[in-house]
Amino acid sequence: MSANPLRETKMNKTRLAVIVFVALVTLTSGAPSASATAYMFSAPVSAIQAALAAAIPGNTALYGFYDIYIRPGVAGDTTGGPLVSYTGSYTTGTPTSDVSPLPTGTDAWTGTTATFPLFTSYDPNAASWRFYASGTRLALVSTNTNLHGQTITNGSTPIGPLDNLANVSGVANFVMYLNATGLTLGTNYNFLITGYAYDFTSSAATAYNNKTTTFSASIELSAQAAPEPSTIFGIAGGAGMLALLAQRRRKLAQK
Repeated sequence: MSANPLRETKMNKTRLAVIVFVALVTLTSGAPSASATAYMFSAPVSAIQAALAAAIPGNTALYGFYDIYIRPGVAGDTTGGPLVSYTGSYTTGTPTSDVSPLPTGTDAWTGTTATFPLFTSYDPNAASWRFYASGTRLALVSTNTNLHGQTITNGSTPIGPLDNLANVSGVANFVMYLNATGLTLGTNYNFLITGYAYDFTSSAATAYNNKTTTFSASIELSAQAAPEPSTIFGIAGGAGMLALLAQRRRKLAQK
């Protein structure tokens, strides 16, 4: 029995309609919802440097920060206002809970989450983001312009060569992801920064007294929407459906 061309055409159109519908539903379901509790906060290296420098009395070039902790404001902080509530890092899969300003290379910094002892007096469960110099070339957050290529010593232990993180090519931002409630996108919220610094003997930065000096500062960061992991997979699935649709159309056009 011969095939009915009219019936086959109707069936093909029905299949196309189903593919379009499924693709659109997949793409839509992957979009972040307005009630999402995942937020992203991003701070340029220069902003972190400026905030810490403002907390240093005297010559800021005498210090270079190599280990920095950042957490949202909580009740009891002396500046800014606390977040309504938060649950630590954004760890639902993708993206990661934080992104260091320089994740690869000899000047690399590593990003992670930790509970910083100096923060626990306000909230013993407060997770903070930790960023620290982890490369073979020690890139510091500092206003000191003499760091490039220097090697510092304390006794007989040389450390270096040094560099200034703000001057390293390709450096981006300190990026943090957070689950929170009651925040408004585009609104600034207070964050507390505490950093461990090398205490140089002079601005020449060829030797240091200690590396346990700490300074604390505050900074306001804007709440931004964080991409949900489902968004990535949803968009990928929807794109795949649309690709299938295009292929189907090409086959029909060739008949």
